Amino acid sequence: MTFQVEDGEIFGLLGPNGAGKTTTIRMLACLISRTSGDARIDNFSISSKEDSMKIRRIIGLVAENVGLYEELSAYKNIDFYGKTLRESQKTSLRKI
Repeated sequence: MTFQVEDGEIFGLLGPNGAGKTTTIRMLACLISRTSGDARIDNFSISSKEDSMKIRRIIGLVAENVGLYEELSAYKNIDFYGKTLRESQKTSLRKI
């Protein structure tokens, strides 16, 4: 698959069930490892561990299943997910 999305463009990924749309998005969001090839987001490579953290900081993704922990308060969820991005709770809350 090859495509390019320019700054400011809105892009949709369409296809039948099982075509790999969710897998592609998860790879681009650095949630799963790629099996081959590479992609660059804002000139950061999804293959680089260092770059993948930068990519996670600059993109937004709302997946089908949001994945909040019901047993945690809103603040604790923010703290937990902020730590996965290596942010302090104060930084995470300020972004909201």
